Amino acid sequence: MKWEQIFKGLETQRGEPNIRSPTRRLPPVTVNIYKQRMGEKKKSATIFIRLVSAAGTGFFYVKKKNPRKIQTKLEFRKYDPRVNRHVLFTEAKMK
Repeated sequence: MKWEQIFKGLETQRGEPNIRSPTRRLPPVTVNIYKQRMGEKKKSATIFIRLVSAAGTGFFYVKKKNPRKIQTKLEFRKYDPRVNRHVLFTEAKMK
């Protein structure tokens, strides 16, 4: 769409576009064009994973992970309250 069509009717007496006038608004056509150019949001790069206890108690932590940056499986030594000690927690998929 040409700019002449968009700014049609927004001209001063001298023929210049009156863009800065607070009383006049841009036609709705320009708003639709602006929304189309903005596009959709990107998908989030992070996913949620479970850190499952190696002690076999079934206790787990939930953590965010960016698989684009970290491709290996995560392992942390964290506290398991069911056995009252720090144990190894390994990554598993969320159900």
